[in-house]
Amino acid sequence: MKYFPFYLFLTLFSNSYLATSHLIFDLFNSTYSSEIYSGYLDTDISGNKLFYIFTPAQSPQNKSLPVILWLNGGPSCSALLGLLTEIGPVCTDLYSNNFTYNNYSWNLNYNLLFIDTPAGVGLSITNNKTQEWNDTKFAISSYKALKDFFNEFIDYKNNDFYLAGESYAGVYIPNLAKVILESEDEDKINLIGVIIGNGITDWNVDYINAVNDFSYNHAIYSKELYEYYLNECKPQQYNYNIFKEENVLPFDPPNVTHKCNEILQKFNDLYDQVDVYGIYRKCKKVNNNTYINNNSFIYKNTVLKSINRRKKIYFEKIINKYNLSLNQTNLNKNNNNELEPAIDFNPICCQDDPTVENFLNSPLTRKKLFIDNSTQNWTQCNDDVYMSYKEGDSIFFYQEFMEKYPNLRVWFFSGDADACVPTLGTLRWINKLGLKVEIEWRKWFIDEQQVGMIQKYTNGLVFLSIKGAGHMVPQDNRKAAKVMIDAFIKGEMP
Repeated sequence: MKYFPFYLFLTLFSNSYLATSHLIFDLFNSTYSSEIYSGYLDTDISGNKLFYIFTPAQSPQNKSLPVILWLNGGPSCSALLGLLTEIGPVCTDLYSNNFTYNNYSWNLNYNLLFIDTPAGVGLSITNNKTQEWNDTKFAISSYKALKDFFNEFIDYKNNDFYLAGESYAGVYIPNLAKVILESEDEDKINLIGVIIGNGITDWNVDYINAVNDFSYNHAIYSKELYEYYLNECKPQQYNYNIFKEENVLPFDPPNVTHKCNEILQKFNDLYDQVDVYGIYRKCKKVNNNTYINNNSFIYKNTVLKSINRRKKIYFEKIINKYNLSLNQTNLNKNNNNELEPAIDFNPICCQDDPTVENFLNSPLTRKKLFIDNSTQNWTQCNDDVYMSYKEGDSIFFYQEFMEKYPNLRVWFFSGDADACVPTLGTLRWINKLGLKVEIEWRKWFIDEQQVGMIQKYTNGLVFLSIKGAGHMVPQDNRKAAKVMIDAFIKGEMP
């Protein structure tokens, strides 16, 4: 059904929903007719307000169904990517330039909440664009916003609650879960479990080693170049833990030689036109107007600007961090006797698809979402937040925290075609935990077809892979993602 102004008036001023929350009218132009809410949530920092979109379950019993908070990674990337490209009721496929109803939306039978966090990300608001962030500050701020959400949507306050997300949400979620579970608030959030996809967990195995081993094993790097890399870069000597005390990125190896840098640059060049988020995806060309239609000039320029901006920011962050650590770390110099940071990074992807960006920044969409004209334009990831965020890891969660809270349901899923946070790295940090296996490694199926592999450990951790999917599993295989989340909520392995 469609909602009329009188119903909208009643909703805005009802006892259950305060004026900071709005019922959204026809956000997707008749493609979706169920309720959607948006608004701003208070945090622990004055001037910081987090934007959210809430899509109650399409089931008539939605007020009794679980609430799932979805987070994207970055750090600094908007959760609205998850809403509009992965698990929401209406999604866009890569380069389709349109939105269609998602038959495998997670809100078919769960209430979905998407929050742009921390402040400054997406459509969230901050008075201090250069404020420093770390995982603890993120978690406290996000927790306060969650409390504000449940104070507004009191009908859902006592429902089962789950955390879900991907990429750097592999660090976000464990830190937020820690704050929720250790809270001494009388009205505690009823956190039942967390489910993380292709998530950063342990920088020692998740980044350079796993990426380069994955790339060699998938024939992106040659045997000769890979062996040269092993000899010159000596990845086995990387010790990322030292970076927790020094103000540098946790994934830049110490003592990078010029020869090693040359190899890493060749590695990077080999990923040109290979999507690091899913190596089997097709890349769109950027040198002619062959994207969507004959009027794609603006589309193409948006793509190129986004790529160049984010690569520039990445380099600036690395260089700035190294400059701050010169007194603590002895870095090798190049042939011109100049200090040079590691240049090992993979492209964000072949190119960013600006469909979501164009949609969220259109005047009509902003009007429907009650976004003030003074609010910044939406971008997938916020450069200011990224530059000021000190990354950490979350291996502690699996080493210590799961023992403290044995009833917490914890699943970790991995698209096995992801070169950004490869399955190989995930299996390595799980192996480091020294866990015993409760249910042996086996296949799991949908419609009598193998979808991936699954295994359960004695501490309760469940790992499952999704065959052929990349970094954003629900984007690549929505049906498998829906079967997975259904099994997770039930607590039953598929």
